[in-house]
Amino acid sequence: MRRFFDTPPAYDCPGLSAYFGDACDDGDNTTINDRVDGDCNCIGTPTACTGIGDADGDGVCDDVDCQPNNANIATQPGDACDDGNPIPRLMM
Repeated sequence: MRRFFDTPPAYDCPGLSAYFGDACDDGDNTTINDRVDGDCNCIGTPTACTGIGDADGDGVCDDVDCQPNNANIATQPGDACDDGNPIPRLMM
């Protein structure tokens, strides 16, 4: 059964079909709690990885992630790390 409304929703941000404060995805996996701000931008709260990156989105910053492009391996600093490369990885 189809239902029709007299008027469409009056979104704060029609281009995003969203209201201020709605959850969104800013496309940056180094931020959390992404929300639509008062200027209709989707922004998140920076994390420890902001400016460093977390390419695979596993929550481990690229500069200490043994396999920064493999979300299935989420090693933390101090964990045993074998990335298969016989040359030690330099820490920045």
